[in-house]
Parts: sequence; structure tokens; C-alpha cells
Amino acid sequence: MAPWQKGAADFLSMLTVMDPGGNEMVGLDDLARVSRASLRKGERLHRAPDVTVGGTDMYHLAGASDKYLFHDEYGVAYLGSVVTILIDLDKAIPANKREHIRESILASVTWH
Repeated sequence: MAPWQKGAADFLSMLTVMDPGGNEMVGLDDLARVSRASLRKGERLHRAPDVTVGGTDMYHLAGASDKYLFHDEYGVAYLGSVVTILIDLDKAIPANKREHIRESILASVTWH
């Protein structure tokens, strides 16, 4: 299988985050909890072990987003913004290939 390549459907989202005290350091547990609280109706993602992406620790939520897709969300507060990597893969793709795709995407991330 070829490594992941950037395509039109790829999604990286960023939004500004600061706590009321002006502290930009929001923990992974808090970020994951907020994300889980805002899931679409019927979506059931579990907290998977944190992962290191490009040298930066990120929370990981994983699970079926509907009857056709597996959803992975990785997130971190980085330089005052919440950066999330969202990966949706068809359940028809064998599990080992889905894992290879996820690893390939995460291996391509660099922080500037």
C-alpha cells in the first residue's frame, strides 16, 4: 500500500482556545472530554491511549462514527489553538490496512 498523500477530502481543523485565566496550556484530558461531549448524536467514540505525533503528544478518540465509518480524532492545544486531525475510514477496508493508513497520515505531520 502506498503511503498517504494529501487529498481534497483531508481535514485539519484549528480553533482558538484559552482558559478564562489566559493560560494557553489546556490538558489532553480536558480537550478529549470537551470533544466527546460535543459528538454528533449516535457517535460513540472511546478515549484511546495518547499518541505522539511529530514529537507532540495528542489525545486520541476512536470508534465507529456510523455503520459505515471508523473515526479517529487526534488533538492537542498548540501555540494557543486546538489542532485536530480527523480520519474517517470505511469499515470495508481491512483493519490492518486502516491502521497502516492512520500511521502513514500521522507520520507525515510536522509542527512549525
